[in-house]
Amino acid sequence: MSAAFVLEASRCTGCEACRVACCIENQVPMERAWRTVHHHEGDAGAVGKGFHLSLACNHCERPACLAACPSGAYRQDPRTGAVLLDQDTCLGCRCCSWACPYDAPRFDGTLGLMAKCTFCNPRLLEGLAPACAAACPTGALRVDPQAGALPEPEAPGLFPAGIGPRLWLVGPIQGPAPEGLPPLTHEALAWMGGPTPPLPRIHLRREWSLVLFSSFAPLLVALQAAFLSGGPAQAPPWAFLGLGLLAGFLSTAHLGRPLRALRALGNLRRSWLSREILAFAIFVPLGALSQFLASRTLGAVAGVAGLGLLFCMDRLYRSLEWRAGPAEKADDTLFGGITLALFALGLPGWLLLGAAVARSFAFLREQKQAGTQALSGGLALLRVLLLALPALAVVLRQPWPPALLLSLAAGGELVGRGAFYLALRIPDPGALLKDVRPAAWDPAGT
Repeated sequence: MSAAFVLEASRCTGCEACRVACCIENQVPMERAWRTVHHHEGDAGAVGKGFHLSLACNHCERPACLAACPSGAYRQDPRTGAVLLDQDTCLGCRCCSWACPYDAPRFDGTLGLMAKCTFCNPRLLEGLAPACAAACPTGALRVDPQAGALPEPEAPGLFPAGIGPRLWLVGPIQGPAPEGLPPLTHEALAWMGGPTPPLPRIHLRREWSLVLFSSFAPLLVALQAAFLSGGPAQAPPWAFLGLGLLAGFLSTAHLGRPLRALRALGNLRRSWLSREILAFAIFVPLGALSQFLASRTLGAVAGVAGLGLLFCMDRLYRSLEWRAGPAEKADDTLFGGITLALFALGLPGWLLLGAAVARSFAFLREQKQAGTQALSGGLALLRVLLLALPALAVVLRQPWPPALLLSLAAGGELVGRGAFYLALRIPDPGALLKDVRPAAWDPAGT
């Protein structure tokens, strides 16, 4: 048994006393508050149809942040169930915030580290309520220090991730507001710094280095395949090593604390990111060494490590998307690496064209299924042409250099990877509440 938050949202007036108390207790600025009060106003003029949800870290039984963190910076206190973050181990990679469907871990730009709700664990150990619950004037937010097994909470804004959040929703989400306390006004909200906006956790402009890294990785695997087969698109060993070192540098450029990058191998048992980094650390040096020594045996081992790298990369992004099943992605790096390898091997043009068509079809289908405007029509056409043109050139026996053919195909993969990042959406309460209709919701059916 461990502690759990108890939320009776029908009694919440949206006063944000819980959020203010959290910031005071933990000395956190309001703009980076660990607790967020989500205000859903309902239809215009529909009195009593809105509601408020006060949410922070739910200290899950199977924390997604703990499993995703590559450095092993998270632990769970067995006495209270609190999920705690050790900032001395944190890399600031944001992977935990990508994995959490409740938007609990927050990036502290001043420190370059993650931060999150601690459940006020020292207070719990002393038998006291967390500061947020203690400050709630209506009793809408409280804590059960010895809660048993809890059902998966079902409410607007909460994604059913199946990780056992320690959150007990009591009664209907909507209901008459308690008397004696006015609802939150826009003036008061402005004085407190405004509500914490649901910031996008994966943003293309911020993660451009990861886009390049995840585009270079398939290209490196293709170059290794060309070396093993003696294909026409072979690169000098120094070029392979240089591209690998550049990719390694880019993989650390998004970290809040790049000098801690080696700690990313600290969670190989759980984290696909740790496994990806290990595979990369094996693949690039071994691949370069095999090419310098002209050793096909070492090259084959490096090739297997390269395929493992792409596999781990795909598993990482699938887990971060919180999809119900292993749906095929148009921009799987493994699929992209195989496509580029076909170009690097100098295979017949009809086979290259078939691979380009299949890759383009998967890409367009994924864009349609995503329902997003990740790419304009012009860029989508560019992405398809960059794959199809080199294949057509081979079919038509045009004397294009093999390096140019491979570069064009790699450019198509780069455009597609950027589209993948633009379309990637991780559910969080703020985003999910935008689509909520103001009809009453009652988990107990009362």
